[in-house]
Amino acid sequence: MSDEPTPKHISFDFEKSPHFRTVHVDGAFGGPTPQGLLQIALYSERLPIPKTIRYELTAEGKLATELSREGRTNLFREVEVNLTMTPDVARSIRDWLSENLARLDDLVGKGERK
Repeated sequence: MSDEPTPKHISFDFEKSPHFRTVHVDGAFGGPTPQGLLQIALYSERLPIPKTIRYELTAEGKLATELSREGRTNLFREVEVNLTMTPDVARSIRDWLSENLARLDDLVGKGERK
């Protein structure tokens, strides 16, 4: 048995992965896996990007009226990332979200956010 005292503090250094990126999230989809983990796919929503847009040109060769647009017409959900975690990690993230939402409510007021 060591005579050294048990540390009372621990520090973590944060470093961004080479794959780090910021992802805008509009929603999530997922659920429990057969292995007892929780799977969450985060997505962002947007209008579809047209495949082709056709414009009328003015006598000077500048864009005028849009004549036609081809491509998808449904709203688009782009799945950005899939997260798989243990139930304990999911609970920890839930608690972190709850704590930070409460802090945000205190900072900006509950009725002022959209």
